[in-house]
Amino acid sequence: DLSVVGVENRLLLIDDARWAELQALYGLTSRAHAAWWDGKLATDFKGNASAMLREFPVTPDHMFTFREGVHVQTWTEAPVVVDGDWNFYELPTLGSDGINRWGEAAIMGVDTGAGLGGDSSTVAFIGHRTGRVLATWRNNTSAIPSFIQHLHATIKRYAPLAFVVESNGVGQSVWSSLAGYPGGNEQRSGDKDGEVAKRREELRQAIESGKLLVGGHLLEEVQSATIKAKRGLDGRTRIVFEGHDDVINAVSFARKWRDENPWK
Repeated sequence: DLSVVGVENRLLLIDDARWAELQALYGLTSRAHAAWWDGKLATDFKGNASAMLREFPVTPDHMFTFREGVHVQTWTEAPVVVDGDWNFYELPTLGSDGINRWGEAAIMGVDTGAGLGGDSSTVAFIGHRTGRVLATWRNNTSAIPSFIQHLHATIKRYAPLAFVVESNGVGQSVWSSLAGYPGGNEQRSGDKDGEVAKRREELRQAIESGKLLVGGHLLEEVQSATIKAKRGLDGRTRIVFEGHDDVINAVSFARKWRDENPWK
């Protein structure tokens, strides 16, 4: 538990790679300060760098970096091939066994909408080795039984190395129907432990740094998503996310699994 580790001992927990990353991302200049800051980020803020920077800015500009406005400030656009509800960043190749494959093993993320014209049901594939987005699928009128059929067909067509399905609310029946496939993982999302904010923050950093290119469905959500600063009854300011995040969720589910199961 980093919360009970002194600054002196935290220095042992921050390796050279993380120290270099903290300098590049946030402008930290003292390794001792960086070790404390990184520990605080992990324990009190659950990895949510946006909130951490507002409460403990490294530079004066950080106090205003996350003011109300677009969530992702910069991005690099990737071209996509549109095929119905699919956006392909790279077209897969059909093998002799009937499986469509990309040049690397794929991880699939799934976010379920009600199919009533509001939130969309989405599927996202990312590469296990590179983490790049390979394809996304989005539809906001597909009823859950139809979406389940689509997912069965998608798993058989692309044979993902692993897939992650959010089981909250309407997603429970989707997860139950797919749990028998190999490589299935249940995603239970909740803000109480900062899990949602942490996933969004990791994705934001990957996009703004140019490590993750965005196009099509994902680009639309990135361009329209906004944040607002709202002060709670306890006097602390919190960042509230507004806008569609359906593809963002599906991509972030897959990226979380990849982070926990890195390519070797």
